[in-house]
This record gives sequence, structure tokens and C-alpha cells, in this order.
Amino acid sequence: IGESLVTIRKTLPLAQVSTGSLEALRQYTRASQLEHEGDLEGAASLYQEAVKIDSGFGMAYRKLAVVLNNAGASFEQVVQASTRAYQLRDRLPPVERGLATAYYYYNVDYDHQQVMAAYRSVLDADPDNDAGLNNLGNELMQDRQWSAAESLYVRGIALGYRGVFFANAMRAQVFQGLYAAAAATLDQWGQVSPDDPDVP
Repeated sequence: IGESLVTIRKTLPLAQVSTGSLEALRQYTRASQLEHEGDLEGAASLYQEAVKIDSGFGMAYRKLAVVLNNAGASFEQVVQASTRAYQLRDRLPPVERGLATAYYYYNVDYDHQQVMAAYRSVLDADPDNDAGLNNLGNELMQDRQWSAAESLYVRGIALGYRGVFFANAMRAQVFQGLYAAAAATLDQWGQVSPDDPDVP
């Protein structure tokens, strides 16, 4: 409303998650950006700010749990955030509900079948969801379903996801003895992400 298109285009697009607060959504969006940049402490701080603004912001609790876990925070902190996201699951749309449920059954009350079912529900609602594709693939790897896992990682790569999708696809291919395919995946990874420090 009166703002220039130049200014609007410079603004970070808001994340597509459910909250009743625009300010909480802004904090979540910025936290996601910091997380992507590797600043886990900064991301955790902003996710915490988001849930202070909107105590019912389920996805912010889930992402807080993920960041705390990746940053090596205490298990109690991860459990607390994961549990709160799970408690709010009935208020969430299907994809967010599935992600919150899967993370809870992975970190708090481990149940491999519940994790698998939750990630399948995510992909039923959104077949292109990056967390659903990667994490269901990881669960299939635990069951030694190498080919099924590979197909999810390869789908993610085709959709433009990078990093861990390439590494996991290679792992699945090696476990199947598909060494030439793994080498080709590595070559592709190097072509699309030449500056990724994990490629060497």
C-alpha cells in the first residue's frame, strides 16, 4: 500500500507456516535465514522470540528443537521444544502436523514406525517437501531399504535440493553397490554446488 516495488523485492519473503502473528512470522523467517547461513545460535534466539510472541506457534517450536539439537544444546531443551510442537499438532495444517509429529517421535518418544508414518503423511500432503523426502529417506536407510531411500533423495535433487540430498543419495547408492552411480552423483553435486565445502 504505497510501498515501492524496489523495497518490496529487497524484503526477505515470509515463510509459509501457520501463526496468528505477523511479527512472529517475521522472526521465524529471519531465524530460518540465519539457520541456512549456519548461525544456529542466532537462529535459536529468533525462534525463541517467535514463540514468545505467539505461544501457539507450533512450527517455531519444532524449528527451535531442530536448531537446538544441531547446535548441541541440552537434551532437555530439545525435548521441551519438540514436546511443545507436538502438543500443538492438532492446530496445525497437515504438513506442519506431520513434521511436528515425526520430530517428536524421533527425539522424545522414539518410535520408528510413527516417524515413518508421519513423514509419509507429509509427502501425501506435499510430495515435494524437502524435510519429508530427506527424513523419510533416512528412516528407510535404517531399514536397509536402500533403493527406496535413493529414490527419495534423487527426487529431491531433481527438485533442486542440494547438499545433504547428494550425500545421502551417494550413501544409498554405495550400499547397493552402485559405485558408478555414486560417482556420477558426486560429479553432479560438484557441478551444481562447486563451492560446497562438502564436495571435496
